[in-house]
Amino acid sequence: MALGKITLPEVDNDRRRAVDCRLVRKSKSNKGYYKYIVTIKEKNGTVHEQPAYGKDMQDAINRLVWTERNTVVVDKLERKAPLWVFLIWMICILVPALFVDMSSMGPKLLIYTMGFPMVIFVGASLWSSWLDKK
Repeated sequence: MALGKITLPEVDNDRRRAVDCRLVRKSKSNKGYYKYIVTIKEKNGTVHEQPAYGKDMQDAINRLVWTERNTVVVDKLERKAPLWVFLIWMICILVPALFVDMSSMGPKLLIYTMGFPMVIFVGASLWSSWLDKK
């Protein structure tokens, strides 16, 4: 081992790593934020660069990781969306039907079985549009 030369211990390759992060410029649209280019080494050894924005380097990397985690979750949920919609709809229809006397309820039963799913879906669409805005 030569003096002055730093050797890194062997690192496990079973996870993604940020191997480099460099400051590019100040953000033009948001004061106090900076644009960074993060070099990421994937599990299979490929390397790619991705932009990240933050108040400092740690903030930018945290935002990048958060965005990628959200992307993974959203992709999984979007593939199974029809199943979720069907299950929520069936639960909202069956629960009032099982626990309510239909003859005494009258048209209120229709509001419960159709109104609750509508409220849930409107809330989900508002939440989705709020997430897309960020």
